[in-house]
Amino acid sequence: MRGRENIYLIAGDFTMARTVGVKEAYRRLTRLYYSLMATLEEMTDPDARRALREARADAKAGRFHTYEEVFGHRPPREAVRRR
Repeated sequence: MRGRENIYLIAGDFTMARTVGVKEAYRRLTRLYYSLMATLEEMTDPDARRALREARADAKAGRFHTYEEVFGHRPPREAVRRR
């Protein structure tokens, strides 16, 4: 089992415990770090928070358009995620 370690990541109610390689653990934790930093940046931006409140109010009131209405065709299938 050389090069593999038990990695435990516990964040609030989310618990992930898997045996992964060090490179994979680094990749996952790096992705999580950048995601958290982006979320914090958005939460501290008053304009972004205002826009989100307005978008939620619009959606709740039914003021939105479907993908087909905007682009004139059905949405393409999601690309296969890279490993």
